[in-house]
Amino acid sequence: MAKQDDYIKTALRLPRPIHEKLLVESESSGKSMNAEIIARLEKSFKEDPIDPTSLSGIQQQILGLVDENIKMRQLLTEHLEFIGVKLSPDEKN
Repeated sequence: MAKQDDYIKTALRLPRPIHEKLLVESESSGKSMNAEIIARLEKSFKEDPIDPTSLSGIQQQILGLVDENIKMRQLLTEHLEFIGVKLSPDEKN
């Protein structure tokens, strides 16, 4: 287990929208905001930088957009069903 000496305390100024997103994500994942920030920073250092001009970089961007689109469609479907809008099976896909 990490000791207190393994950490440096620092103040951080964040734009309100980013702070709100971190708060929501930390609450939904059951982490403290500090743990959420550390996890996200550690992940960013582990990821290989994407060259947006390379074929694999473009492919990764497209896959990310497709994944984001799927999540947004699911969220929209849930919201529409919540407010009572009936969707056909074709509209759900």
